Amino acid sequence: MKIKKRIFSLVMASALLLTSAGCGNVKTSKVDVDLSGETEANEMPICEEPITIKWWTQLYGGIKSYNDNEMFKEMEKKTGIHIEFISPPKGQENEQFGVMLASKDAPDIIERRGDQIYPGGLQRGLEDGFYLDLKDYINKYAPNIKKLLEEDSEYRDAMVLENGSIGSVRGIMSERQLPWRGPIIRKDLLDKINADVPRTPDELHDVLKKFKDELNIKYPMVLDSSARHIPPYGLASGWDTGVDVYYGEDEQYHFGPYDDNYGEMLNDLKQWYAEGLIDPEFAARDDKAIETAIVNGEVGFACASTDTIKYYNEVGKSANADYEMVTMPYLVPERGRTTTFGGSSASRLLDIGAAITASSKHPIECIKLLDYMFSEEGIDFCNYGIKDKTYTVDENGVKRYTEFFTNNPDGISKDDMKWLWTRDAGAFYKITNRGMSQEEIDALPSKVWTQDVTPAKIPPAIQFSTAQMDENTTCWQDINTYAPQFISKYIMGMSDADTWETYKEKMKNFGMEKILKNFNDCVAEAKKR
Repeated sequence: MKIKKRIFSLVMASALLLTSAGCGNVKTSKVDVDLSGETEANEMPICEEPITIKWWTQLYGGIKSYNDNEMFKEMEKKTGIHIEFISPPKGQENEQFGVMLASKDAPDIIERRGDQIYPGGLQRGLEDGFYLDLKDYINKYAPNIKKLLEEDSEYRDAMVLENGSIGSVRGIMSERQLPWRGPIIRKDLLDKINADVPRTPDELHDVLKKFKDELNIKYPMVLDSSARHIPPYGLASGWDTGVDVYYGEDEQYHFGPYDDNYGEMLNDLKQWYAEGLIDPEFAARDDKAIETAIVNGEVGFACASTDTIKYYNEVGKSANADYEMVTMPYLVPERGRTTTFGGSSASRLLDIGAAITASSKHPIECIKLLDYMFSEEGIDFCNYGIKDKTYTVDENGVKRYTEFFTNNPDGISKDDMKWLWTRDAGAFYKITNRGMSQEEIDALPSKVWTQDVTPAKIPPAIQFSTAQMDENTTCWQDINTYAPQFISKYIMGMSDADTWETYKEKMKNFGMEKILKNFNDCVAEAKKR
């Protein structure tokens, strides 16, 4: 069986923050940031004569190019700026980013996750002269971003680097978001076996066994090897472990797939796989194949995004009127307990930022364009699209998506409509649960994913030194390649799979403990301040 290679992505946004207080002259834990200068009003159009800026960003959703995005075309009429988007094919982001850096043919704006935006980190990108320090540009030309920096300490802490510079414009949400992904289960199948929604690993195992033995379900459980985490949040929580870097109750950082609890989970999943409870081809199955199996009624339990559940039920019910896929709470080690390993972020920050390259001929226009996306009009564009086409405004000022957006006549999914007509990730001000009433928000399936989840300890705001960042980057390269391959092989009981002990030793040799030491050394420094 062929194991798919993929990047074991690790979002470490919290590691890039600095503590701060105050506004105007912004005081952080280490530096003063002067934002007291005069700021020009950002009037439209930004350019009297049209210009083109090149914007590098990766693709999301099912679209082939952001140059097809209708909202940006309409925004161009307001700003006078034509954006030429450059996006590598999916799966080739890191390779193509490296090619672009080596070619020295840089675009005007580069939009990436903070840990990927430059080798050695964003501050290194400024030191190397690849990116511009945006502090003075924001102070003079970006009134909306500047206002947010002055009024929102969470945003300010994320934007200001250790030396007082600002390397990128980060995206932020209006409120913290509900978990976007979690466990789902066939309620109609639970009813047939007279079982409650499972809450613990043992209960889930018993349910999966009955799905297979009593109902002959083809795949009692599917695992998604193309997702960021395998096993995912809502499953791993049942073994009291994380799936990524996390800040523990002991006020130290840990890496879930280096915990012995994680090893116990893999042992149990290996047993479940041997019993035929897990899709035998999970390591080679892509998103579309998983979706097909779910809507065909072949799957009992999976982890999925909240946007897919309605679709699963609509298609599933077309062949089986009893079909009902529902969200279920994250697993806990035993009933009556809670878990801190939830899937929602404690932060409002989006993990993507837009940096302006030093070679850009239009840095002022670039910062004004980014600032426009934080203006009232720009926020509406980014979140809702084009008025009277993708959204309307009622007599109370509430914005709602149109039928064209939510049930597109050309069959474009709502998820893809987000990328074709609005923004859903990046450097902008994102309205959480946009286009929804409070009643609809309260009824969201993902509300279930907050049950029995208690807030984890909030880590102190830390930032790596350049040397630490370099060491982390080097170590992650081997870990990101090795860990996901081991996890898949181990669950499947493949003959060439390492043991858990061998895996831990290799992870140590790859530098896992060096990474954690760097995290925790930064924690110790932060606590001294």
